[in-house]
Amino acid sequence: MRPPMGEKTSAPPSINAAVTETAVAGSADAFNALVLEALDRFSGETCFRIWRNGRYRDVSYRHLRRQTLRLARALSELELGGQRVALWAANSPEWMVAYLAAQLAGSVVVPMRQSLPRRASLRQLRDSGARLLVLGTRGQAERLVGAELPHLKHVLVIEESEEGAPAGVDWPFEVLHLSELVSERLETEARRRVLDSAREVDGDALAVISYTTTQTGEPLGAVFSQAQRGQAMATVGAWFTLHEDDLAFTALPWGYPPSLDVSLHYLLSGIANVLSQGRELMLEEFRQASPTVALTTPHALERAYEEIIDDYIRRLPDSTQEMFFWALGTSKKVLAAGADASPELRERYQRADRTFFSRIRGAFGGRFRRFLSTGAPLPRPLAESIQAVGLEPINLYSVTESGGFPSVNDARGRRLDACGDCAPGFEIKLEDGGQILVRGTTVMRGYWRQDEATS
Repeated sequence: MRPPMGEKTSAPPSINAAVTETAVAGSADAFNALVLEALDRFSGETCFRIWRNGRYRDVSYRHLRRQTLRLARALSELELGGQRVALWAANSPEWMVAYLAAQLAGSVVVPMRQSLPRRASLRQLRDSGARLLVLGTRGQAERLVGAELPHLKHVLVIEESEEGAPAGVDWPFEVLHLSELVSERLETEARRRVLDSAREVDGDALAVISYTTTQTGEPLGAVFSQAQRGQAMATVGAWFTLHEDDLAFTALPWGYPPSLDVSLHYLLSGIANVLSQGRELMLEEFRQASPTVALTTPHALERAYEEIIDDYIRRLPDSTQEMFFWALGTSKKVLAAGADASPELRERYQRADRTFFSRIRGAFGGRFRRFLSTGAPLPRPLAESIQAVGLEPINLYSVTESGGFPSVNDARGRRLDACGDCAPGFEIKLEDGGQILVRGTTVMRGYWRQDEATS
């Protein structure tokens, strides 16, 4: 039985120490150092769970480490240090291998959203001057037909597939396959060189270009250094506490910076991350995986909640549906009263919880504790309803140029209609006109090749 809302419960041990030992106000380790430490520390643990052939399969840190180091060597041999490497593929363990390997090799990673129209994506590729592009399948290279991409020299294909490039096309770049580049074993000396090279990447070296767009559709690439990416992980770790029994769920694409930052926090903290395979499977994935925490958007959360209400409540007789919505109202009264809720009101909540709310939580997998919501305000009625059934919606404020989350809600003192207080590592000021000014060590160094926009 769940405890009445408003009562404190003991939490599992926190495991954030690995990331937050460095004071947020001080200098954080460069990103590569954090990655190598995590890959060593959690080598025997599971880092990803992926749905394949009708069930979940675990991917270990040891496997991720082996493939990442091998690919880092291959990228170094292609002389991609300091060059841009663009990722234009769906979330997968291989996507993360490519991202981490490029960082270790000293490349500048350009994560791209698959949902962008072709024209917008090609603009970003041209603007970044990417030398290597990571795609999901060889057939996806047809997106490049007719595109002017003079800097592109290599395309790296993640998935093995019989799908080929369009017939009659003479590609001006070399097509590589991930499976081939990570198949060759690293001998001791070669492994040492890869590790030494990764640790020697300067903290001031460019690490990531995260693209946003102007109102006219022109790409703007926010640039971040190795040290800034390490500091970003420290700032997230300072407020995003994880526990030993946590299991993350990721549906938002990693081309979306908040999703990538949170997933990297999971990775550096030793938390397994369930990667969603698509909207049609999401509720089944919840039930199968039983995650505890997820980053989402208000729209996605609303759709999932409404789908569960349709499946579990609206099919009930009218009289039972009326009981549910009465119970929902009772639960909201308990929340509003907090510690002052009467024993009678608490007892009503317990009955409603056993009858209705536990079934809704079960549809989410039964263990969800937190939904982190960003990208837009979470509508208060939706937030109240989700909280009333025993889940925890938490608003965050993020903006690409900040390199993180400047404002976050503390789970103990959160307001459903606000995005919280200034996060560790940031300063926020409101101008008279209502513009939000953000300052912090993770804020971008500038826009890529856009001095006027930067100023």
